Amino acid sequence: MQQEDFMSPPTDYNSDFFGLVSEGSFNSAQIILPIVVDLVQPKSVIDVGCGQGIWLSVLKQLGIDDILGLDGDYIQKCELKIPEYNFQAQDLTQSFKFDRKFDLVMSLEVAEHLPEEESISFVTSLTNLGKVILFSAAIPFQGGVNHVNEQWQNYWVKKFSKLGYVAVDCIRYRVWNNSQVDFWYAQNTFLFIDKNSLDSYPKLKEEFQKTNFSSLPIVHPKKYLEKHQDNQNLSKSLEWYKYQSDPNNWYFKDIVRAMPKSFVKGIKLTLNNLIKLGSSKNN
Repeated sequence: MQQEDFMSPPTDYNSDFFGLVSEGSFNSAQIILPIVVDLVQPKSVIDVGCGQGIWLSVLKQLGIDDILGLDGDYIQKCELKIPEYNFQAQDLTQSFKFDRKFDLVMSLEVAEHLPEEESISFVTSLTNLGKVILFSAAIPFQGGVNHVNEQWQNYWVKKFSKLGYVAVDCIRYRVWNNSQVDFWYAQNTFLFIDKNSLDSYPKLKEEFQKTNFSSLPIVHPKKYLEKHQDNQNLSKSLEWYKYQSDPNNWYFKDIVRAMPKSFVKGIKLTLNNLIKLGSSKNN
């Protein structure tokens, strides 16, 4: 379940949602996962909130075959990027356990989709799955589909800390300026590790010792500029329309320019889908 700004579907995460995020997610995974594999050396991985399994598909390319993806039953099996037997439907709003552990647990841009009261239960479920967790979640005002619990990065650090896990800020500085990595991954991604297991991961231990806990909650400049531009466009348009009381003088192109880019993107997607639907019915 990866994040993207666009017009929200009525109630669920449909193929359009995952279609919008797939290219950026794949590119991001190709850059981030080799870093993680080098640091952790996992032989088994579970992705909680895997969407179509894009990140797991990259891990398979890296030679890791023991993979499992969990997400809601709204996932269309025919659109999975991993074999169907590597996917299991799971209600992520409910706590869950497995009889086995994984070398690496992943949950990327998922936690913000779950109610705040479920946050500690969700983190507990993740820690029950393994000692090392690759985690990211949307920050306040990041925006996205059905985000109900956007929190600063240190909010999650505290949740994991209560369960004996420490944050290792070893991904962000490596990908911060890489334009191929979606900003939300560059901004939000950490590794969490059971503090009693640090000695088993020398590279992670070294990165943990370098982690600056005072600079965890930060905003990527790309997101800041995007929000600033949206606000500027809206302000300019409101100023113009204030002096145009006659609706006959309003131009649709000016209204569109005032809209956030993400909203316009959603409108385009919806119109394209309607056109495709009409064409298929005519055929």
